[in-house]
Amino acid sequence: MGLLLDPQNDQDIQCVVDKILNFGYEELNITDIEPYASQYAIVRQNLTRLLKNGGKARQSWLLGLASSPTVTVLVGDRKNPYHLNSLCLQHHSLHFRSLLIDIPFGQPTPELRLPDVDEIAFDTFTQWVHFRHGSGTDSTKANNDPLHASRLFHCYTLGDKLQASRFKKYILGKVHDYFRENPATPVTSDQIRSIYDDTSEKNDPLRRFCMQKMCMQTSTDETWAEQAFFELMGEAGPMMDDYLEGREEFEAYESEGKDASLFMFE
Repeated sequence: MGLLLDPQNDQDIQCVVDKILNFGYEELNITDIEPYASQYAIVRQNLTRLLKNGGKARQSWLLGLASSPTVTVLVGDRKNPYHLNSLCLQHHSLHFRSLLIDIPFGQPTPELRLPDVDEIAFDTFTQWVHFRHGSGTDSTKANNDPLHASRLFHCYTLGDKLQASRFKKYILGKVHDYFRENPATPVTSDQIRSIYDDTSEKNDPLRRFCMQKMCMQTSTDETWAEQAFFELMGEAGPMMDDYLEGREEFEAYESEGKDASLFMFE
């Protein structure tokens, strides 16, 4: 895959190094070095020499990533497993880090199973880990498709489960993009229930966003007239608290003469 390097050719190696040094090591994307990974066993000494001005942390991350083992992950009912870079998973997910960090170097990694994870959402996560974008997250092609919002919500709650904070931030941005471009699409009571059930933090930003959207999309009387929402609020707890707070904030926002459509995004 990718370029074949002459391990004795400093110019070839320097091309790789120049590409790598365009990225901070913490943001390094596996696909930025994957085409060259098979060459690292040969060019490691030269890379170390050429990277000496890049800092020890970057050297350690780069060379560790190149030699990191592959992890097999089985998701949902999917028959074909994922084969993913261990260090890359640990870098982006505290959940995977807790499972993999204590495995000695050179020892086989266990087969990891995630039976209750949405397969489409995990596809998006793996693509984001490798390419910094996820399939199916482009809101410009959604055209008020309510299923698009649900897919984004599933991705976000997966990020919460995997303790992948950067992935959650990425998906939250996509949620904002979608509702900016598709303002007529409502947030449903079932979606809100799922988000509260599948996120762990009391002040989670997606919880807050969806409650603000609920407050904006219907009046108080209309909202309470919906049977599903009435049952939801009957459970009290965080959902009720967040709804009442959101309603109060929205009414104050409107009273100041501000554009109601911008309420959720401020």
